[in-house]
Amino acid sequence: MEETLAIVLDLQRCVEQMTPGVVGRTRKCGGTWDAISRLLGMSVDTVRKKYAAAAVKRYLQRSRSRASAPVHVPQTSPGTEPAVAAPRTPADADDNGRTSHTTDHGAAPPGTAFAQDLASVLSSLQRAWGLSLRALGRRTKLSPSFLSRLMNGERFPRWEDTHKIARSCGADPEVLRKVWEDAEARRGQAGPPTLNSALGLAGLHVHHESADLGLVRRQAPTEPRGGPRVAGWLTREPSTVSPSWQAGAETLPRESGEMSDRSFLDSNGRALPLPPDPLSPVPNEVEHGLAAHRTGDAAQARELLAAIAGTGRTSVSGHAAMALAGIEIGENGLGGSHRPWLEQVAVGEDPWLGPLAAVILTPDFRSGTSSDSGRILLPSLAAQLTGDLDTARDGFERAFNAHKGTEPGDIAGLLLGNLLVQSGEPAGALEVLSYTREMCDGTLAGYAAHLEAHVLIGQNEDERASKVLRYAHRESHPANGGDKGLHSWVAVRFGEVLASNPWVDLVWDQVEESGVSEGEDIREPFESAYREEAGTPALAGIGLFLFPATFEPVHAGLERLRAWSDERYDRGRRLVLTLHTFIEDVRDTERTQGLADLRATLHLPKPDC
Repeated sequence: MEETLAIVLDLQRCVEQMTPGVVGRTRKCGGTWDAISRLLGMSVDTVRKKYAAAAVKRYLQRSRSRASAPVHVPQTSPGTEPAVAAPRTPADADDNGRTSHTTDHGAAPPGTAFAQDLASVLSSLQRAWGLSLRALGRRTKLSPSFLSRLMNGERFPRWEDTHKIARSCGADPEVLRKVWEDAEARRGQAGPPTLNSALGLAGLHVHHESADLGLVRRQAPTEPRGGPRVAGWLTREPSTVSPSWQAGAETLPRESGEMSDRSFLDSNGRALPLPPDPLSPVPNEVEHGLAAHRTGDAAQARELLAAIAGTGRTSVSGHAAMALAGIEIGENGLGGSHRPWLEQVAVGEDPWLGPLAAVILTPDFRSGTSSDSGRILLPSLAAQLTGDLDTARDGFERAFNAHKGTEPGDIAGLLLGNLLVQSGEPAGALEVLSYTREMCDGTLAGYAAHLEAHVLIGQNEDERASKVLRYAHRESHPANGGDKGLHSWVAVRFGEVLASNPWVDLVWDQVEESGVSEGEDIREPFESAYREEAGTPALAGIGLFLFPATFEPVHAGLERLRAWSDERYDRGRRLVLTLHTFIEDVRDTERTQGLADLRATLHLPKPDC
């Protein structure tokens, strides 16, 4: 049976290698995409993307470079139960028997056959067992997005993951073990382990502070075992320093603690989901100005806060501008000079103040507050923005209870829900926000859902959060009459949730129904959030431009976040790590190098998947 399986797998691989060429020839002979899609059992969109002329050309180029050796399936004894632990290969140990760190189970070097050979085997098992990627993901506890990349050869799995897939597909893991070992052995012969070589070089560079990294990048790939020579370039002392690649990598944690920080990864080396946006406390400098306001010295408060607000695009200046808006609203309502201060906040990077400022600036907000017969809402809002939270809460609760079902009641529900979320009362916030969301539409409904999703994310209610954010995304969209300022914030949060939880039904329903990849589905919110004009949250640009591997605007966005606050900069770093698995394609050397450079700049580890 094992020999038969080997023959079937070889045939399957041959057919897969031939298909792009046959599709291309069929198109040249006048075949339509509709006819080809029916024959292949795929949607027209999927066939167009998979077998576009450029994609066929790249596939055929890779096929020509692949080794022709067949996949050997070992003979096994009936009833043999394999160990789950990964088998050691000669490449895994040094001369002293110590396990090395040169094996990267996250990526396969471009143009090699081993990843595609193993991918063909795993893909055949999945299809033979009739499991969708989502169903296989549930059985193996691996994300469907990761499984998809294994099946198409973009990633190389660890033995533990291969074992899980075999078990879930009713196959004997012992039969698959030799296939994995053969592929792993060929990985070790394919050239220098690019990831860990880069990490080792980075560590040596930090240690010696004298490397011409441009020279290293150009020369290292031509030196498969050239650790001593590269170390010589780095130290300028080739006669005295001759570490191995492993020694270079081991230098890294000692000399660059941030680079080895894996706090953003789980125990399996995968990016942790992005947490809810933390609150940004009022800075001490701003609190001094607010203290002057509360003692009745409005002139001094304005002078202090205006000076801070004009210091640049930072978290502190954003808080000062919001406090000035609160003072103006308290004294003159929405007819005063509050607007420039709110506009400054709305185009900043604060995930709490920014959306609130955008909503206050909308006609819907003005209309709702103008109908407040009790004149409670605006004084209460002014109290919140100037730090008197007890007065603000009392006013919001009175307005909400007095005006339920009306425009002022909707505004009160939004402001009360926002305050309850920030006060750490999620149950009360959900009750108010879900009611308000159902009672209104457009921008106000979008903001209610945006806040509601924040609570759900904190409760690990990923499915509910994704659906609520889809609703918020639709309601806040300018095409539906929503506000573009709020929509950018909603879309960024939506994209973060989908990237952190790519196995939610929302993503995989779209993948299965439309034939798009999960990466394309996750990219869409960031594209929706991005606007050419100033004022788009930097996270929107980072998320958008990572997908085509356009790294210059990504670096620019990260610099904007660094200038704003350490917390926002870390958020940007985490977003890069979370999107990494959807961006990397080991068949694209330029993209792979760009991602490696970005990780080095941000002191990020490489996620396993």
